[in-house]
Parts: sequence; structure tokens; C-alpha cells
Amino acid sequence: GDQTVNLAITGTGITAGDYTLSGTTITILDGQTTGSVTFTVVDDVNGEGTEIATATISNPSVGIVIGSGGDTEDLTIIDDDICGTETFVNSSNTGSYSTFTWTGDDGFDWTATDARGDQDLGADEAVMLRNGSLTNDVSVAGGCGVITFDYARIYSGNSTLKVFINGTQYGGDITVSSTSSMSFSTTVNVSGPIDIELQNSGNRTLIANLQWGCYAATNTLTTGTVSTSPFALTSCSDTETGTVDFTSTGTFNAGNVYSVELSDASGNFGSAATIGTLSSTANSGTINITIPAGIDAGTGYKMRVVSSNPSVTGSESSALTVTTACVSTFLESGDLAILAFNTNVDGSFGYDEISFVSFIDIEPGTVIDFTDNAYEKCGTTNGWGISEGWFRMSRTTSTLAAGEVVTVRVEYGDAIAVAPDANWTLSKPQPTGQGNFDLNADGEQVFIMSGGSVGGPGSASPTSDAGTYSGDFLYGFNTKGDVWTPVCGNSSAGGTKNSAKPVDFDCFLVWPTSQADKNKYTGPMTAASQREWLYRINTSANWTGYADNTSYEAGTDFKDFNGPGAGRTLTINANGFTPGLWTGDDDTDWNNCRNWQSLRIPDLNTDVTVPATSNNPHINTGESGICKTIDIDSDSGAKLYIDGTGTFDVTAP
Repeated sequence: GDQTVNLAITGTGITAGDYTLSGTTITILDGQTTGSVTFTVVDDVNGEGTEIATATISNPSVGIVIGSGGDTEDLTIIDDDICGTETFVNSSNTGSYSTFTWTGDDGFDWTATDARGDQDLGADEAVMLRNGSLTNDVSVAGGCGVITFDYARIYSGNSTLKVFINGTQYGGDITVSSTSSMSFSTTVNVSGPIDIELQNSGNRTLIANLQWGCYAATNTLTTGTVSTSPFALTSCSDTETGTVDFTSTGTFNAGNVYSVELSDASGNFGSAATIGTLSSTANSGTINITIPAGIDAGTGYKMRVVSSNPSVTGSESSALTVTTACVSTFLESGDLAILAFNTNVDGSFGYDEISFVSFIDIEPGTVIDFTDNAYEKCGTTNGWGISEGWFRMSRTTSTLAAGEVVTVRVEYGDAIAVAPDANWTLSKPQPTGQGNFDLNADGEQVFIMSGGSVGGPGSASPTSDAGTYSGDFLYGFNTKGDVWTPVCGNSSAGGTKNSAKPVDFDCFLVWPTSQADKNKYTGPMTAASQREWLYRINTSANWTGYADNTSYEAGTDFKDFNGPGAGRTLTINANGFTPGLWTGDDDTDWNNCRNWQSLRIPDLNTDVTVPATSNNPHINTGESGICKTIDIDSDSGAKLYIDGTGTFDVTAP
């Protein structure tokens, strides 16, 4: 099973604001040898000096043994916001109290009064103040963000230490009572030039490792009026224009670009679209915007202005309304088909590649989901595995014409549209914690879905099929051939390489004649109806498996046939694919998809027509049939037989 170990971050001066940690538990999935969390240093404006963060692992599960290297690891955080440093290595080594001057680490001259320079603070050089002060002799440019230093009492008696910047005290009085090294830090945030003064009174205090960070101006951005809202898109290709006003404070540097970002229809900026820009350093302005074609209608859109130099995120606008006359494409089984499949297209990193064709136009807003999870792997009805993943393709800005072949590449779970265009938004629709889409060698299934959402627990257990999908099957592919034996286990056991077979879906599944990790359709490419194309593609003999990428790329070209990255276009003849039209091409079984012209068994929304054929339809004993309406050409001899205990239901009133 999965193995876990806890992780904690500690360290002197290390605070929660210094870093982010993606998790406090490292999980090693069953069958894997590594796991990870991400430690990210926060790039703040505080001058804090070099800090050591200690990562400690603990509480390993039964399958983990902590090695001889120990359970801790030090991570060094180097501060890039320091404007000045003084280590006192150049100060006088006099053993008597006096006033002395020296040139410090950064070329600044310093003066200490009633001071000595012959004592260290631990291993660090220090200056010792009695009833005296430490000052820089010439004002220092760059200002001061945060000032820090180490201090300690030496000999007997407590002291009071004060910090002044340009004559103003910061941080309050410091009571020096411990002989152990203590750290002082306070935010100043004063623009330069600056004068630093440390005053000590009472007894004797050691001071070491003085640093100060640069002054960081606080910039703000306020998003103002959005003009011409609400925005009405009159077609799938229509765009709408407007303007956004903004104001800002602080200094914006040369080359700064103000940009307007548009949220999704729920007001989330996780995948924000940039809809207008303005190159400017001014503290106010108006930005021209264009609402892109193909976006969903909604009343919860928001906009915000952001800047590039410095990077500042502005306030969000109030909710905005977008209406559209564009209707996304409703996809049914067999409207898409896979034409090529490669589990390791690059030969080293294991990038996956899939080419598929749509037999109908794909309008903006249409969503297509792909998964390599096993279906019903542990026996749960309609359940999906959660140890593998999904990727989602949402069409944007333009209509994809029927017959266009789309090629998509998946790298570490992230999908990229390769051909014929980039007019897609690609994302991962599964809950956080579930696995990533990553095709296996030696056996894999891919299912294309639409019209639903992905659910289930936020974990990647290989022995669970608690994943859910609320939409419909469109198409499926199995590299192992017609082998549908699910395994409730990890990849080593075959759990990610096998799947159950969806019921009543035979006409929209394809497999080669035997296992192959690199497959292409290599059958006829002449014009055909949707039904004829599906028959061609679903014929295993029309597929070729390849041993390597060189021979795979030399096979049928779906990516670059129309030009580099321009894909390929199949010619789809009209007609010959009428839903609900009985043909009886295969036999008399109502529930055999090959007996219907659209290869789809009728459902409660299907209008059925039964013409006279050599094979009249039969609903066999123990089976059922359903449709919305039915027209039987009885005058020509057409009939419908309901055998034995078979049942039939017409849903229209």
C-alpha cells in the first residue's frame, strides 16, 4: 500500500512567512520509490540575512526505514534583499574603552564610542558598547527596510540598547540581560539616505552581524470603471470591446506594463485571460480591452489590473455579465474517434501523444475529457480508478471544422495542443490528490468523455475505483486488444494497465490486433460518411503497431500533413448517419449497435424509424428497448418483434 512520512520545518529566525510548503506529509504511492512535497522560499522585501531552515522527517509508516543519513536536512536561504552588512572584522582590536573608527565591509566608515573591539560573540567578530554608540559616519543610500543584528550581555549587569534610523527610534528599548546570543529584527521601511545609530546604556553589550535590507516602496493598484458592460457576444466568433480605468500609487519602473485580467464565470483568477495591456509608468490610465470569442455566458465574471515592474496585483472589479448566442457542441458517442496513440513519443521522458478526429463541428465552449483511469477496476458500478488521471480540452475562440484531426501531447499530466491550432484551454479536472494522466507501456486504455464533472476522493489509492464522472462515453481505445479484465491493484499488479469494458459501447471502442504502445490508423483515407469512417477505424486490421518512434513517425501523418503543426483533414460525407434509423445490417437484435445507422442504440430521447429490411428488429427475451417515438413502415412489411419476456417503452406522450 501507500507509504507516508511526516515533514516539519524549523530553524532559528525561520517563520511561516519565510516559505510555503505544499504539504506536511510525503506520500510514496504503492509501487513507487519516491514521493515529494514542494518547499518554496517566499521572495519578500525583508532583509533577514542568510537563514538555515531544517527539514525533519518523522513518523514513517511501516514500510519506510529512515536511512543512515539521518532524519534532518539543512536548507540554506540566502537573502537577496540586503542593502548593507557589517561584520566588524575591520574594527579596532583595542582592549580599552575608547572612540575608534574603521572602514566596514561595504566601504562605509563607522565610529564606536566608549567601546572595545577585542571581544567576540560566539564565533563572530563583535563590537562592545558600554555607555556609548555605534554610528555610520556618512549617510547610506538605498534606505532601510528591515534592520537585524545579534547581541548579548557580557560580564555583569544588564543594559538598555536602542536603535535609531535618521534620529527616530525603531523597535523600542531592548533589555540586554542574557549572555547567550539573541537576535533583533525590526521593520523600518524608510527611504534613503539613512543614518544608523545603536545606543547602549547601563553596562556592556556585544553587537555582531549587523544587516539592513533595502527600502521597498509599497505600490498599490485599484481597478476602476469597466465600460460597456454587460458584454453581449452575438456569435461563436464575435468579440466585444470596452475599457477599464485604473489608479495606482508608488513608483512604476521603465518598461512597466499594466494588464487587464479576466476571471472565469465564477470570478476565479486561477486561469485568468489577459484581455488588454498598456505600457505606462503613470499612476492612472485607461486600458482598452477585448472580451474573447467563445467564452461561456455568466454573471460572475470579474476583472483586475496587474502591473509588471514592479509586479502588483490590483483590486477586483464588481461582478460583470457576459451573454452569448454561441452554443457549445453537444457530443454523442461516435462523434470523436482516436486515430493515433503513443505512450512515449519523445523516447526518454515518456511524453504521451494522442491524435483524434471530430466528425462534427466543435464550437467554442465545447468541453472534451480524456482519462487513462481504469473503469470499474475494483467492481464498483460506474466507478473510476483514481491513481491515474484526466485532462480536459475546452474549445476557445474558433470553430473546429468537422474532419480536422487534433493532436495533443501530455507531459507529466499537463496537456498541450500540438495540431492543428492552439485554440484550446487545457486543464486537469480531477480533484486535487488524484493521480495524473500518464500512459503505461505494456497495456493501457483511454476513454474520451463529455458533458460531466470528475469527482471522488482526493487521493490516488491504486486499490480504489471511487472516482466518478457524471457525463457520457464518447470513444475508447485499448492498446492490449480486445482484453477487458480489470485488476484492483497498483501498476506492478496490472491495475493501471487493465480496465472493465463499458456496457453497450462496442461500436465506439477500438483496439489493435495485439498489444502495441505506438499505434496508428493506417486504413483507407478516402472520403466516407461518419458511419463508414467509424467502421474503418474500428477495424483492427486497419491499425499498425510500431516498435519505435522512427517508424511511428513514418506512418500515416496526422500532425503535419497540412503543413507543420497544421494537422490533417479527413473528408466526411454528409448523410448516412441518422440517429434512430434501423438498418439490420448485422442481425435482428435491437440492442446490437451495428444494426443502427448511427451505431447508437436508441435511448429515451431517440425518434426511431424502422423501414422494411431483410432483418426486422427483435427485442429478445429478457432484454428491453426504449425510444421517444417509433415509426414502423408496416405498409412495406416492416415489423417490430418483442420476444418472450422482452419489454419495450415509448416515452413520448
